[in-house]
Amino acid sequence: MSVASADTSLAAHLIREVASFKEEHVGRVAVDPRPLPARPDVYSPEPDDFSGANPDSLRVRSDLALAAGLDTISSFKFKTCQFAVPGRPLPTGCPADPITIVLIGMPRVGGTYFPGNNTGTRPHTNSDDRTSGAALRHVSVRVVYMILGPYGRIVSVYDFVVRRPNGVWETVEQVPLVIIE
Repeated sequence: MSVASADTSLAAHLIREVASFKEEHVGRVAVDPRPLPARPDVYSPEPDDFSGANPDSLRVRSDLALAAGLDTISSFKFKTCQFAVPGRPLPTGCPADPITIVLIGMPRVGGTYFPGNNTGTRPHTNSDDRTSGAALRHVSVRVVYMILGPYGRIVSVYDFVVRRPNGVWETVEQVPLVIIE
């Protein structure tokens, strides 16, 4: 089985999930077809994070996004668009019309995990459900929403916890990890 075919069913599920909430996102929604690495410390990707992207996976993810009614775009198109700072001029290099760019990672075995988040995102947790999630046969996928507009950049980071009980992927929960404004 090729990397592209192994990624297809899960990527299709996650892209459909993102598309189903399209009206809740700011501006048009586009997917960067390059998969984030399966590392829990990735939340603001750099070009090196995509150095091993498989061309077949890129094509498949692009086709899936377009089939779901989403655009595709490089998340680095507006790299110079930075976070707004109160009392300072608005950032430059930002799009005039708002856009939400979604980055979808490769799967990691187990539940959600965000290194260094000791306060937790849910009651009674420190955002480390790797062991308990693995016991439940869960897989986590990092999903990053980059919201860009004339006001600057906002980044929301989630772990989508999914499982495949009968050969069909389903989302168990979407765990918000951090919002960077």
